[in-house]
Amino acid sequence: MERKINLVSYFIVIITTIVCYTIVFCLGTQNNSLISTEVAHINFEDRLSDETILIDDQIDYYEENYNVTISLYEDIKLSETMYDIDLLYNNYEISEALDLLGDYFKVFNKEFFNIFYENNMNGIKIYLADDINKIGNNYIYDSSVVGLFFKYDNYYIIVIDANSSESIDKIAFHETMHAIEEYFNMKNIKFSNWNNYNPTYFKYTNNISNSKYADVLGNNKNQDNIYFIDNYARSSEDEDRARTFEFLCLGEDFDRYPNLYAKSQYLKRMLNYYIPEINI
Repeated sequence: MERKINLVSYFIVIITTIVCYTIVFCLGTQNNSLISTEVAHINFEDRLSDETILIDDQIDYYEENYNVTISLYEDIKLSETMYDIDLLYNNYEISEALDLLGDYFKVFNKEFFNIFYENNMNGIKIYLADDINKIGNNYIYDSSVVGLFFKYDNYYIIVIDANSSESIDKIAFHETMHAIEEYFNMKNIKFSNWNNYNPTYFKYTNNISNSKYADVLGNNKNQDNIYFIDNYARSSEDEDRARTFEFLCLGEDFDRYPNLYAKSQYLKRMLNYYIPEINI
């Protein structure tokens, strides 16, 4: 009888042990699964949050230190322009573009950008585009669009194709000169002597061809005959000045090309006289 009781007790102990291990194992597996899922979910959200915070901080920095608005959303009717504009939406690409835009801001200061608030204007507003496509035909032959400038809702609007082969700062410099032109127009300031720095035979025709002009940089070994940076600069006065301005901002002084140098110096004199806040 005593032996039978011992056997029963033995089996009870074994069964209890098995049941306990099973319960502990199941609970452990369930908890590990919950912990793993919860941690992965938190990390993913943290990553998105960190990216968003970084982007907001970059935009706030530019706005606070340069008084320039950078918009990531189509808060104006971009679709009403002559171009199909797709804005950047990928956080990594946006952050990278904002970093590269820092080279543009290094050339200017807050006082320069403040002039674009004169005459009841709301300053410069920059959009970062994933792509810009022409709608229909315009005067630019066989060329891609990497940047745009226009005035809308009392803003000087600059749109930059962040995925183009051109550098972001170069595009921004070019479009900023167009903003300066608009500012000058509002102030009735004219580049009256501009054409004096072009060849006597030359007239702007508002079109671009693939011709290899002898007066364009890189097409002629005789440096005394160079008057224009490229064919795009030959299309109009505005584009000629914008092209020249972007190269000046990038540190080019054209001292090897007497005629192009004289033109660039005239541009610099006009800008420094009427906008003493600028220093190029």
